[in-house]
Amino acid sequence: MNPTTIDEDAASLLSGTFTDPGTLDTHTVTIDWGDGSTPTTLNLAAGVTAIPATSHRYLDNLPSNAPYTVTVTVYRQGRSLRAVDH
Repeated sequence: MNPTTIDEDAASLLSGTFTDPGTLDTHTVTIDWGDGSTPTTLNLAAGVTAIPATSHRYLDNLPSNAPYTVTVTVYRQGRSLRAVDH
């Protein structure tokens, strides 16, 4: 995520890569931004293992400026590969 620290009503940008030996597999990436908003869903074509830069605006800070936990889950043809929290 970039930047890792933002002000209220500012945006953060997430991107990344993952590995999958199945070069013909399609993937669905779900990003739960941790702020109660609707998760972002990205559908990736077969063989694509890069999560494109995806922006999200955080409207409010948490109490005491606690961090939000962002969870990214990659699904390969209906199966979860792994969820990663940041």
